[in-house]
Amino acid sequence: MPTQETIDFWEKLDLLGVDEVRLRLATKKYGAHTVPLVREWLARQDQILAKEAKERASISETEQVDILRSSRDAAWASARAAEQANSLSIGAIIVSVVALIVSTIALFVVS
Repeated sequence: MPTQETIDFWEKLDLLGVDEVRLRLATKKYGAHTVPLVREWLARQDQILAKEAKERASISETEQVDILRSSRDAAWASARAAEQANSLSIGAIIVSVVALIVSTIALFVVS
């Protein structure tokens, strides 16, 4: 468990932000006694960022699965509609052929 002094120091680092802290560490702005605290704070920040990235990736994967399911459902609905249209077309062709036969017969009977 970090001491209150360490927590206070980390709060100051929070205000500076990760990039500024990394810059200050690289340019040796911290004393020998604070460098381990800075490194620990940076490690914690890296863990937080990694966790957030993983959560975003998980959400993204979930959204992708939802989109794929919606696409699949739309494809099935289109296939069913095409089958129904096909059945109606066949019915219309049958009615047309019957009408042609009847009119041909009527033509011969009337003459």
